[in-house]
Amino acid sequence: TQGSNKISGVILLGADGQITQDPETISNLDDIFNPLKSYKSRMDQVRTTYFSEGNTVPDNWTQGWHSKTASAQSSVSDDDKLLCAGEVPVLIIQPMQDRIAPPANAYALRDKCPQEVEIVEIQNAGHALLPEQPEAVADAVLAFLAKHQPVD
Repeated sequence: TQGSNKISGVILLGADGQITQDPETISNLDDIFNPLKSYKSRMDQVRTTYFSEGNTVPDNWTQGWHSKTASAQSSVSDDDKLLCAGEVPVLIIQPMQDRIAPPANAYALRDKCPQEVEIVEIQNAGHALLPEQPEAVADAVLAFLAKHQPVD
């Protein structure tokens, strides 16, 4: 809302932290951020770990992988109060082929916060949701924002 610090809603692109990732995905993520691995090996892992089968990896996804950034990102709290966003509406735009934040995470979060959480499923998308399905993401965000206009 204008002029206040109140949050009127939260949008998550995929949801993580509720369900343990499979061992292969964990290993792949370790390899992607390991500068000692070959470039080809790391890019193969990017393709299979982040992208839905058949989707193209954009050129800007082939560089700039930083181990320190990955470590900081993975340390984000999964406190239920944070995840439920303090009882405001939460939209999870869930890529259905996401190996890093599998759909089961979104449904587990909705089970914990049934009054707050709405899920929009996006097919043909992995964790790299934005370059894979930008129009579907935009449609979901705009529909959520229209439904949850802040009240002044």
